[in-house]
Amino acid sequence: MDSVGIVQILLDRIRAGDDGARNELFEKTYDRLVRLAAKILSADFPRLANHEAESILHQALPRLIRALEDLGPAAPRDYYLIAAQHMRWVLLDLSRRPTPLSMLSRDGSQEGNLTLDPAALAEWSEFHEQVERLPEKYREVTELLWYHGLTQAEAANLLGVSDRTVKSRWREARLRLGRLFEEESPHENPTD
Repeated sequence: MDSVGIVQILLDRIRAGDDGARNELFEKTYDRLVRLAAKILSADFPRLANHEAESILHQALPRLIRALEDLGPAAPRDYYLIAAQHMRWVLLDLSRRPTPLSMLSRDGSQEGNLTLDPAALAEWSEFHEQVERLPEKYREVTELLWYHGLTQAEAANLLGVSDRTVKSRWREARLRLGRLFEEESPHENPTD
C-alpha cells in the first residue's frame, strides 16, 4: 500500500478514537516532515542555520497534535496541509527572533553560508506570509509542492484532481507570489 493509503488508514483510526494511531502517524510521516524542515531551513531561512531540522519539527509537533485533535483531518491532503502550515509558523516565529551573538564569529563577520542580510530575511518572511494569504486551492498546491517536496503527480493524487489542474494551480500560485519580487523565485520548478 502506498504512503497516502497508510496515512488515510491512520487518520481514520485517529478520528475513531484510537490514541495509538496518532503516534503511528507521526512515525510514518516523520522522515518526510524532517526533510521538509531541512529543505525550508537551507533554502529559505539561512539565519536559522544553527537549528537542526529535527528541532524545528519537534517544535511544530505540539501544535500539530492540537490541530489533529481540534480539526480531525479526514484525508492525507488535510494532514499534510496542516503540517506545512504549522511548520511554516514555527519557522516564521524563529525568524523573527533577534540574532544570537553566537551566530557571529569573533571579528563580527558571518560564519559559513549564514546570511544575516535583513533585506533578504525580510523578503523570505514576506514570501512565507504571502503563501498563507493565497486562496486555498493555490495555497494547497504550493504547500504540497514547495514545502513537502511532492511531485505534481503525488499532489494531484492527494488533492483528487488531474495533473493538469495541479500544473495550472501551481503556475497561478507562482504568478501571484512572483508579483512580490522583481526576480523569479529560486525554487520555481518543483519536481514534476
